Amino acid sequence: MADVGAPEELQFEVITPLGFRVRVTRAYWDIIVGFKHPVMAAHEQAVKETLGKPSEIRLSKSDPSVHLYTFSIERNGASAGFVRLPSGSMVKAF
Repeated sequence: MADVGAPEELQFEVITPLGFRVRVTRAYWDIIVGFKHPVMAAHEQAVKETLGKPSEIRLSKSDPSVHLYTFSIERNGASAGFVRLPSGSMVKAF
């Protein structure tokens, strides 16, 4: 039987330039790379770099509680982490 009170295993944690701590659990990372955005499976380091040293940070036009972090990882693509504040949870990576 699983320990309900046990903390979730952390995949990674990054402090953004704005001082927010973004924590991604192993279970949530598995959802991101397994179902939502499988192409990101090989780009965990790029996601961490995007959050820690983005080329741009801006507020979402549709939800002011969301910061958009972007950083180019390929000539024809980009990595972006969408972070909902104040919880600091990453809600998307692509």
